[in-house]
Amino acid sequence: MYDTGGKDVFGAPIIVDEYKNSTAFEKCISYKLSQLGFSTKDQVIIGNKGVSFSDYKIDTVLDENILVEVKLQNTGGTAENKLAYEMWTLQYACDHSNLYEKAYIIYGGTGFTRSVLTNLHEIVKMHSKVELIEYENDKTLSIIRNEI
Repeated sequence: MYDTGGKDVFGAPIIVDEYKNSTAFEKCISYKLSQLGFSTKDQVIIGNKGVSFSDYKIDTVLDENILVEVKLQNTGGTAENKLAYEMWTLQYACDHSNLYEKAYIIYGGTGFTRSVLTNLHEIVKMHSKVELIEYENDKTLSIIRNEI
């Protein structure tokens, strides 16, 4: 649960369960990053996804030059397996654009398996401009603030 900074019609703080769904999780991450002082733009088309002709819509762009993708998985499934491809597309975007210098994948939820995450933390080492952050390990996202 996190305080959105908004107030309801009675003046009470609006509290949201960030794990409710992917949209709530994305909004939570964007809000927390803005609270750290970053300028944020959400759902931005940054060009093509890799070498394809499909648009690449990124969850959040920080300070015009840092890419953030957010992944929530509350049940077993394939989202965790898609993270390796996401690493590649983010690295490609950073390498082939003069605009983006770094990228983060912030993941959370109970559906990620330790075995796959262990492999993903090895795979990310091959992508010099991409970092994986487990939301449950740093819900303040201060690690991003401290690195930039």
